[in-house]
Amino acid sequence: MSTKTDWKIIDINRVLPVNPTLIPEELRRLRQWCIWQLVERGGGRPAKPPINASNGKPLRVNALKGWGGFDAAFEAYELGRLDYDGVGFLLTCNDPYVAIDLDKCRDPVTGKIKAWAMAIVKELQSYSEISPSETGLRIFIKVRNKSYKIKKLKAGNLEIFYSSSYVTVTGQHLTGMPEEIERRDLTNSSFYKKAFKLKRAPIKERVAPLAWSIPEANIIKRASAAKNGFKFKQLFLHGDDSGYNSQSEADLALCGMLAFWTRCDAALMDSIFRKSGLFRKEKWDKRHYRNGKTYGQATIATAISGCIAILGGE
Repeated sequence: MSTKTDWKIIDINRVLPVNPTLIPEELRRLRQWCIWQLVERGGGRPAKPPINASNGKPLRVNALKGWGGFDAAFEAYELGRLDYDGVGFLLTCNDPYVAIDLDKCRDPVTGKIKAWAMAIVKELQSYSEISPSETGLRIFIKVRNKSYKIKKLKAGNLEIFYSSSYVTVTGQHLTGMPEEIERRDLTNSSFYKKAFKLKRAPIKERVAPLAWSIPEANIIKRASAAKNGFKFKQLFLHGDDSGYNSQSEADLALCGMLAFWTRCDAALMDSIFRKSGLFRKEKWDKRHYRNGKTYGQATIATAISGCIAILGGE
């Protein structure tokens, strides 16, 4: 395996094995999985670079290309136990998941968890598992709105992963905690306020978008030339909704196609839709929901949620 840095494979005797039966199904059905290998990089620091399960090549965390389904990743892990140490999940801007990593908080022999970490686990009350090293915990939650600008936050042994990040997943469920991923108001939780109250700007780095970096005209051209190109052109060029029960259904159908061709880039979808024959500014930009979302924003969000589960490599 070649990477940009000089990595040396660590010869380890023990990494907590993956238990697929308790990994939440809502994660397993997404095509955002990889395998990983424990290696040593500069300074002797351990690392777990994500690897494409189908070809063994390194993966990027700011694009969906090469990430695949859970079954394929787990099969590659099972067949390559001498080379691979576990499976991992990609967090993107377009899914609702956030992973909270609690490091150096668990005794791997006795299983005793430090009070500060257990307080966070109990406050969030969501799916929690033991880390591969058995010395940490990870909690998965769902949030209503994920910032497109935040990749991760760190305070001591607490790290929160939002998007353009991947996390290892063991399925070694923490006894007594929920087996499902629950929706939580993270920023209003007591531990979050305490850990990040002094941070005026949580993170400033720019996260690369998941979409292809190609002009809108090229996306429209590709969509028009696809197998369902006739439907796309009827909707986009002519604003023809005659094949649908309502114009709203036609809007959603076109947004579904745009979600695929833009790799679920909401801003790009909105820009292209506004050039379509279906676009009606009065309705598209009207706020229809209590949370302030417009009709257009809600339509795009629905299209993305329906598309993200089937997106993978090219």
